[in-house]
Amino acid sequence: MEDCEGIIGVVAEELPGGKALARYRRNAACGSCSSAEGCLMSAMEAVDAFVEVRNEIGARVGDRVQILWDDSSFLLTAFSFYLVPTLCVVFGALTGYFYGGGEGVPANSWPIAGAFAGLGIGLLIAWGLGKALSGEKERSPVIARILDRAEVGEQHGGIDNPPAKPY
Repeated sequence: MEDCEGIIGVVAEELPGGKALARYRRNAACGSCSSAEGCLMSAMEAVDAFVEVRNEIGARVGDRVQILWDDSSFLLTAFSFYLVPTLCVVFGALTGYFYGGGEGVPANSWPIAGAFAGLGIGLLIAWGLGKALSGEKERSPVIARILDRAEVGEQHGGIDNPPAKPY
């Protein structure tokens, strides 16, 4: 997490197991990312986003907090959720093109079927990688410090408005 200066968020909900749901401005997260200049996400309009974070310091609902996570976790997530399924689709289509065939079946049906099969396999692999990576404590976001503690019963947001649950 040495690569990240952190983003400012607000604890929206305390979760069991020493975790919390934090709300932050999506473009605020881009400021400390090493890939911000080349990423389309940083050019998007500021929107509220929610992230599940480790709450090892006991932040409460409404607290303004600094959230840290390693830049490499973004790259690994992007690889697993975008590149793996895409590569599987291409591999499936090529497999269908070169090895598919048969009497009475149109020639372009095999690459299409292979692409769909590759997509399914790629999504299963991405899901498995996501499950495996979510258990890695060092890759998950963490509340580094409390910047502004909410008073009991106070629901200040600290960003622009009070925290809201994502559902």
